[in-house]
Amino acid sequence: RENSNSIPRRTAVLAKEFDKYNLDIVALQETHLTGYGRLDERNPNYTYYWSGKDEPSDNHGVAICVRTELIRKGIISEPTCVSDRIMSLKIIEETTKTSFICCYAPTNVQDARQKDAFYEELKDVLRTIPKSHGIIIAGDLNARVGKNHGQWRQILGKHGFDVETNDNGTRLLELCALEQLTIMNTWFQQKGKHKSTWQHPRTKRWHMIDYIIVRHSRRADVKRCKSMRGAECGTDHNMVRSTIWLQPKQHTKQTRDPVYDSQSLKRDEIRAKFKEKVIQLHSDNSLENTSVQSTWTNMKQTFSKAAAETIPKKK
Repeated sequence: RENSNSIPRRTAVLAKEFDKYNLDIVALQETHLTGYGRLDERNPNYTYYWSGKDEPSDNHGVAICVRTELIRKGIISEPTCVSDRIMSLKIIEETTKTSFICCYAPTNVQDARQKDAFYEELKDVLRTIPKSHGIIIAGDLNARVGKNHGQWRQILGKHGFDVETNDNGTRLLELCALEQLTIMNTWFQQKGKHKSTWQHPRTKRWHMIDYIIVRHSRRADVKRCKSMRGAECGTDHNMVRSTIWLQPKQHTKQTRDPVYDSQSLKRDEIRAKFKEKVIQLHSDNSLENTSVQSTWTNMKQTFSKAAAETIPKKK
């Protein structure tokens, strides 16, 4: 909540790190924030939206952080807070929209009913998205999806990380097959340290459990997906940084009518020129047998043109 003493400090530190890595939209998990809300950071300019439990909790909670400029330009919509594990917003593109979904899945050892509930909730969100719209799922899925590119063609690339697949991994792969999604972390050939995202505290083995997932049809739009071990975000997970080509809708600025310096009419010279011009233009327009609306339009055009030619504009 905005009145928490710790939130501004944490969000300010994170915003500086996001700006350092030139991030426009960030998905955050395990925020521990209650309810839902918004917080603006001024330096640098980022806006946080979050969705959490109604009561304080030691886990759960998701948030999306966005460059404030994107909101101001109308490129980013207001978020939809689904639960303490899922929230989304829309990116307004030139010809379509892309749903950005931040999610946090139950751990692999948690009760199957919790996992079922999470995936049903995520499926419900995906079902509301038109087929013509893009999808970006970003988050901690607590899933090891393995390397079986042959079995999961179009879903997994040839550059996975974990040898084995766990229960959460199977659930995620089945969801991707159902919704025609692809796991982008596995499509880029790079060192293991740039694939793995989390180190098991007991075994000290690294795993890939945080993902960027998009539609099959938009796979070519993803130019990079890389784990960043140097990012300081106060978490035991590595940041996953992805570059995705989108085409935001351009909002053209509306041209404003010129504002004239009416005070200049107090000067005899300018007032005389304006009066003379109005008389000249008025005599050029015949107002006989015209409607009230036409008379008003002609008079408005006369005064506007006379002002444009004789009265200086306000600076």
